[in-house]
Amino acid sequence: MVLMKILISATKGGTGKTTTSVFLTDVLHRRGHKVALIDADYEQRSAANAWCQNFEPGWACYPGDEIPDEFDDQDYDYVIIDSAPGERARLVTLLALVDAIVIPAKPELGDLFATTEVVELAARHATLAPPPVVLLSRVDLRSVPQVVECRTWLAENSIPAFQTIIPQRVDIHRAFLSEPGSSRSGMVAYGEFANELLARLA
Repeated sequence: MVLMKILISATKGGTGKTTTSVFLTDVLHRRGHKVALIDADYEQRSAANAWCQNFEPGWACYPGDEIPDEFDDQDYDYVIIDSAPGERARLVTLLALVDAIVIPAKPELGDLFATTEVVELAARHATLAPPPVVLLSRVDLRSVPQVVECRTWLAENSIPAFQTIIPQRVDIHRAFLSEPGSSRSGMVAYGEFANELLARLA
């Protein structure tokens, strides 16, 4: 298959960006795909790199300053890039290289407003990828009206969103820096997200 590069990006911290990157990489690996994760937080090693060092994932994990010059289609099916929040210049560089862009966001107006910066930058610099798609994450499943309000806001601003939502669950939180497979609800939710993402890429 043709190598696909997927950017997980947010200009605001605390959105579940790194959790999304690690779980997506692990889900794809468990399905038999050849996959690598790039921790593109150059200035301070983000949780993605620390997470990879805490267990043996079975998939490749590269710090941002050790990215191979080229990824061959024979080496990987998917490369997941965990970008750093607030690093605009590096984000612009990454946007020009990737085939898909995912923006994790909590169902809060502050997070939703922050998605617009990535969307606007992608419109100018993402030459290969379709418009970014928002993934609502860390969602309190008791707050259905809030989710509906967020989906309405995204639709009114012409920002696509995945139907899948990632719930705020204790076992997902506890899986941080450990084996993603230890979180049953995380594997289910991110498995559904992976299905939807791959359908968009097909």
